[in-house]
Amino acid sequence: HLAALGCAPDYLLSVWDWRNERLLLKCKAYGQEIYSIRWGQFPGILTSVGVGHIRFWKMATTFTGLKLQGDLGKFGASELSDISGFVELPDGKVVTGSEYGKLLLWEGVFVKVELMRAKDNVTQADAGT
Repeated sequence: HLAALGCAPDYLLSVWDWRNERLLLKCKAYGQEIYSIRWGQFPGILTSVGVGHIRFWKMATTFTGLKLQGDLGKFGASELSDISGFVELPDGKVVTGSEYGKLLLWEGVFVKVELMRAKDNVTQADAGT
Protein backbone atom coordinates (compact mmCIF):
# COMPACT_ATOMS: atom_id res chain seq x y z
CA HIS A 1 0.00 0.00 0.00
CA LEU A 2 0.94 3.62 -0.48
CA ALA A 3 -0.06 6.42 1.92
CA ALA A 4 -0.42 9.89 0.42
CA LEU A 5 -0.98 13.03 2.47
CA GLY A 6 -2.56 16.21 1.13
CA CYS A 7 -1.59 19.71 2.22
CA ALA A 8 -3.60 22.58 3.69
CA PRO A 9 -6.42 23.19 4.10
CA ASP A 10 -7.76 19.61 4.04
CA TYR A 11 -4.83 17.38 5.09
CA LEU A 12 -6.47 14.35 3.50
CA LEU A 13 -4.86 10.96 4.04
CA SER A 14 -5.31 8.56 1.13
CA VAL A 15 -4.31 4.90 1.10
CA TRP A 16 -3.76 3.37 -2.30
CA ASP A 17 -3.45 -0.18 -3.55
CA TRP A 18 -0.79 0.97 -6.00
CA ARG A 19 -0.38 -2.38 -7.75
CA ASN A 20 -4.03 -2.34 -8.80
CA GLU A 21 -4.16 1.47 -9.22
CA ARG A 22 -7.06 1.72 -6.78
CA LEU A 23 -7.87 4.14 -3.98
CA LEU A 24 -8.72 2.10 -0.87
CA LEU A 25 -9.36 4.71 1.81
CA LYS A 26 -9.49 8.47 2.26
CA CYS A 27 -10.10 10.57 5.37
CA LYS A 28 -9.16 13.86 7.00
CA ALA A 29 -5.88 13.24 8.83
CA TYR A 30 -5.83 16.30 11.11
CA GLY A 31 -6.87 19.96 11.21
CA GLN A 32 -3.32 21.37 11.29
CA GLU A 33 -0.04 20.79 9.50
CA ILE A 34 1.26 17.24 9.35
CA TYR A 35 5.03 16.86 9.01
CA SER A 36 5.40 13.14 8.44
CA ILE A 37 3.48 9.92 7.97
CA ARG A 38 5.03 6.48 7.85
CA TRP A 39 3.97 2.86 7.68
CA GLY A 40 4.79 0.84 10.77
CA GLN A 41 6.47 -2.52 10.92
CA PHE A 42 3.15 -4.31 11.46
CA PRO A 43 0.72 -4.59 8.52
CA GLY A 44 -1.93 -1.87 8.24
CA ILE A 45 -0.35 0.41 10.87
CA LEU A 46 0.55 4.08 10.17
CA THR A 47 1.83 6.89 12.36
CA SER A 48 1.50 10.60 11.56
CA VAL A 49 3.02 13.56 13.40
CA GLY A 50 2.77 17.31 13.16
CA VAL A 51 1.66 20.49 14.87
CA GLY A 52 0.73 19.56 18.44
CA HIS A 53 -0.03 15.93 17.72
CA ILE A 54 0.84 12.34 17.00
CA ARG A 55 -1.79 10.03 15.55
CA PHE A 56 -1.74 6.25 15.44
CA TRP A 57 -3.67 4.78 12.49
CA LYS A 58 -4.79 1.29 11.66
CA MET A 59 -6.60 -0.18 8.73
CA ALA A 60 -9.43 -2.31 10.06
CA THR A 61 -12.01 -4.50 8.42
CA THR A 62 -15.47 -3.79 9.84
CA PHE A 63 -18.89 -5.15 8.91
CA THR A 64 -19.24 -2.17 6.52
CA GLY A 65 -15.85 -2.70 4.89
CA LEU A 66 -12.29 -1.46 5.23
CA LYS A 67 -11.87 1.60 7.49
CA LEU A 68 -9.00 3.82 8.57
CA GLN A 69 -9.11 4.43 12.33
CA GLY A 70 -6.93 7.11 13.86
CA ASP A 71 -6.29 7.58 17.59
CA LEU A 72 -4.70 10.82 18.78
CA GLY A 73 -1.80 10.50 21.19
CA LYS A 74 -2.49 11.74 24.70
CA PHE A 75 0.30 13.84 26.18
CA GLY A 76 -1.09 13.51 29.73
CA ALA A 77 1.25 15.25 32.19
CA SER A 78 3.80 15.91 29.43
CA GLU A 79 3.80 19.34 27.85
CA LEU A 80 1.99 19.48 24.49
CA SER A 81 4.50 19.68 21.65
CA ASP A 82 4.83 19.79 17.90
CA ILE A 83 6.38 16.52 16.76
CA SER A 84 8.54 16.42 13.67
CA GLY A 85 10.42 13.15 14.01
CA PHE A 86 9.76 9.68 15.33
CA VAL A 87 11.01 6.12 15.23
CA GLU A 88 9.12 2.90 15.84
CA LEU A 89 10.90 0.43 18.10
CA PRO A 90 10.87 -3.34 17.43
CA ASP A 91 8.20 -3.88 20.11
CA GLY A 92 5.84 -1.34 18.47
CA LYS A 93 6.45 1.51 20.93
CA VAL A 94 7.25 4.89 19.36
CA VAL A 95 9.89 7.44 20.40
CA THR A 96 9.35 11.07 19.36
CA GLY A 97 11.25 14.29 19.80
CA SER A 98 9.65 17.36 21.36
CA GLU A 99 9.95 21.13 21.10
CA TYR A 100 11.37 21.30 24.63
CA GLY A 101 14.22 18.83 24.07
CA LYS A 102 12.86 15.70 25.72
CA LEU A 103 12.28 12.38 24.02
CA LEU A 104 8.83 10.92 24.57
CA LEU A 105 8.29 7.16 24.66
CA TRP A 106 4.76 6.28 23.53
CA GLU A 107 3.04 3.04 24.46
CA GLY A 108 -0.30 2.80 22.73
CA VAL A 109 -1.68 6.36 22.66
CA PHE A 110 -0.06 7.46 25.94
CA VAL A 111 3.33 8.92 26.85
CA LYS A 112 4.87 6.24 29.03
CA VAL A 113 8.04 8.16 29.95
CA GLU A 114 9.95 11.36 29.16
CA LEU A 115 13.65 10.91 28.48
CA MET A 116 16.31 13.59 28.82
CA ARG A 117 20.00 13.82 29.52
CA ALA A 118 20.93 14.82 33.05
CA LYS A 119 23.11 17.90 33.36
CA ASP A 120 26.78 17.00 33.70
CA ASN A 121 27.21 18.77 37.06
CA VAL A 122 24.12 17.28 38.73
CA THR A 123 24.80 14.64 41.37
CA GLN A 124 22.57 11.61 41.81
CA ALA A 125 21.25 13.13 45.06
CA ASP A 126 20.32 16.35 43.20
CA ALA A 127 18.61 14.35 40.47
CA GLY A 128 16.50 12.49 43.05
CA THR A 129 17.96 9.06 42.38
